[in-house]
Amino acid sequence: MKPSQAPQAGHDRSQVAWQIDKAGPNQALARRLLAIEFACSHPFLFVGLQRVTWRSLPSLPNFREALNAGRVWIGGLPSDRPGSSRLGPLGFCMAAASDSDLHIDELDVLPSWQNMGLASALLARLAKDAKTQGLTRLTLTTFVDVPWNAPFYAKRGFQVIAPEAGNARVASEWQRLIDKGIDPQSRCVMALEL
Repeated sequence: MKPSQAPQAGHDRSQVAWQIDKAGPNQALARRLLAIEFACSHPFLFVGLQRVTWRSLPSLPNFREALNAGRVWIGGLPSDRPGSSRLGPLGFCMAAASDSDLHIDELDVLPSWQNMGLASALLARLAKDAKTQGLTRLTLTTFVDVPWNAPFYAKRGFQVIAPEAGNARVASEWQRLIDKGIDPQSRCVMALEL
């Protein structure tokens, strides 16, 4: 996610009805997800987080593994809308069940398609699928002060929780951040009760 940006010409945010699908194994889709992830890393340069921009991005094998495991949801224009097949996915979410939660590892929308509701549509689908699986909340870790991180999720009902109140995946991710030398004060754990 990145800072607010006016919609591009031809993108009328009031007319967009997003199609969200759970993705399956697909070599070409793994490359597309990597490209979306790369495009979404650049805005962190503008808020002093060069470490995020230049960090090692997930590799193609990571994306292929997530696709094979059924841990990826993709979003884009409805398939009946002109040009949608050429565009392909415009955003994605990668998540995995942990304890009684669905933990969000990644949520990205191409910068030119942000602020049109696609990220919210992805979150709504995740919440619906998590409820269907009998899970009780969505969790994630994110930056506290980056506008398209914690404030974005707070506007959608997520609340900050203590890291120890998270699931096993949260604990592992939180420890990995500390091991990398990231200031824990700059990050938080958030949860959305379902």
